[in-house]
Amino acid sequence: YAISFTPREAQNHTVELRFNGQDVPGSPFTCKVSPAARIVTSDLMDKVSVGHVFDFLVESDISPVVEVLGPARRAVRADVIPVPGAYRVKFEPIEVGDHSVEVRLPGSGHVEGSPFLLKAYSAEKVVVTDIRPGVVGKSVSFGINASQAGAGNLEIIVAVGGKNVPNFVQSEGNARFKVNFKPTEAATHSLSVRFNGYPVPGSPFACHVTHAPVSLSKAIATGECLRQAPVKCENIFELEGFDGIDPQVLITSPSGDTVSSRVSFRDDIHFVSFVPTSVGRHLISVTANDQHINGSPFSCNVFDVSRVAISGLDHHNTLASLGVPLTFSVDAAGAGEGTLELVVSTATSTVKAEVTACARGLYDVTFVPQTCEPHFVNITFNDLPVDGSPFRCEVQQNTQNVQVGNSTFIELVGEDQTVEIYDPENKMVPFTLSRKSAEFKATKIGSYIVRYVDQETRSFIAARTINVFDPSMVKIVEVGEAYCHKPASLAVSILDAGQGTLTSVVRCGGLEVPHSIRGPTKNGTWEIVYHPTRVAPHKIMILYNQVPIASKPIEINVLAPAMSKEITVNGLGLYQARVTK
Repeated sequence: YAISFTPREAQNHTVELRFNGQDVPGSPFTCKVSPAARIVTSDLMDKVSVGHVFDFLVESDISPVVEVLGPARRAVRADVIPVPGAYRVKFEPIEVGDHSVEVRLPGSGHVEGSPFLLKAYSAEKVVVTDIRPGVVGKSVSFGINASQAGAGNLEIIVAVGGKNVPNFVQSEGNARFKVNFKPTEAATHSLSVRFNGYPVPGSPFACHVTHAPVSLSKAIATGECLRQAPVKCENIFELEGFDGIDPQVLITSPSGDTVSSRVSFRDDIHFVSFVPTSVGRHLISVTANDQHINGSPFSCNVFDVSRVAISGLDHHNTLASLGVPLTFSVDAAGAGEGTLELVVSTATSTVKAEVTACARGLYDVTFVPQTCEPHFVNITFNDLPVDGSPFRCEVQQNTQNVQVGNSTFIELVGEDQTVEIYDPENKMVPFTLSRKSAEFKATKIGSYIVRYVDQETRSFIAARTINVFDPSMVKIVEVGEAYCHKPASLAVSILDAGQGTLTSVVRCGGLEVPHSIRGPTKNGTWEIVYHPTRVAPHKIMILYNQVPIASKPIEINVLAPAMSKEITVNGLGLYQARVTK
């Protein structure tokens, strides 16, 4: 017998066993019941800082088995220390991310409260960027990147003279933030940034704020490069109205580095030139007597047109088919901010192009050539041509080969299009029209003309040719005798089969035999010449437009060299054989 019961109290239980009214030997028995093992601690939190010890208590009579797995499912060492009535578990996370904590008893399952998830974070991974000098009354911003720091809360305090300055946090996605504040005092502001209560590296930061210009109302800065500028190129802007005061120019890159600039003076105008080396937002500060001029600091978007990548277009020449959509891709994700312009044109007109945004900075462009003349694709980024632009596309007549008697499908590019189909005798062919294609049956050998027209206006859009052929009309007109080690041939006529290309495959015993096709002769026939090296049957498969002219290949027996009195042995069995045959 197996007897089981579920204790409800953590105290000794008495078990009495009788057989036919008499106590069994040893009865009554005493069963000691201990409290259920469980995780008990008031310190249990869902987050812990990397490099700090995390500990909790397990209330249990026996030592628990603890397994801690890091974000990459790598084991983290955990120490189990006995304390009165329980065990203390300690471990130290070494990487950012979710840690799984499982507590079991030997030979049993999870204890109460197990498993649980612990999020490890690191304030050391928070990066504060773009701290630049500000002007009283003008919004100042800086960036915070916490994408590598793990889960947690940011605490941002902007203060000056012991007083807090209101700030506003804007999320830019992927744990990146932009903090804005508007200073009201010309003094150094303290920027305190904490993550889950821990200061981030460098905190508190200093932001120098000065008065707005009051005596430089005539001082102005002009130039396109104050708004945007190409990377690794000399950019020049002009400064006017400084009335004998020398301006100071400070240009900082997105990483906070200073970009060198050169100031020259000519005809009462200061010319400032600089060459940026990195893509992104640059700040251009123009001051005089430690005061910013109107509009300073200027935000300049630096871009790199050489990082616009084009795929699907050849730098020298791209081949396209008339009436067939041509798609290429433009990747400007790494080129910085800017305007991408694209124009497809011929010598006489522009061609409509459809642009599909696949991702940020990545586009698919499709256009349909409508005339057999060169098409040019002009692509510019911020008015500068990308490498290879304009791209030249040669458009060819697209001829499709169709076997007679087969149904043919014609793809329609747009729902506003339809087709007109003419057979080799210039008679209109009926067809079935669906939403994206037209279907007709080719019953005559020759060239069918497909005209794409507008469904409403019936105006001509493009045309293409469909060649209909009949491989069964390829006739073998002569088969010559074949001798080993001598060229052999057979003559073929394709006069009644329509336009096409004649090909063949010659094999002997599974091996391909060298051959060539010559022609046409004066009477319009073609000659297949092959060179047998074995005295065995040779099989010749003849194809027209890659379609066999018959269901089986032609078999020709290759004879031993003629005019010989020697005894010869020939046959395919000399070269290959099948088991049990």
